[in-house]
Amino acid sequence: MGLYVELALNLHEFQHNGLGKDSEVLRYSSEGFVSKDIIEVINFIRGRLRNKVK
Repeated sequence: MGLYVELALNLHEFQHNGLGKDSEVLRYSSEGFVSKDIIEVINFIRGRLRNKVK
């Protein structure tokens, strides 16, 4: 679960700072990486919700 918390925090940072050309300062250098992490977090949440609804 720690990985998904880190991804969510990275996405939160992206929301405020946008894309960075210098990947040492900002975590995302392209929208493709942002999309990948958004999908990862959504799939994790869906899996958790499926387990709760059963």
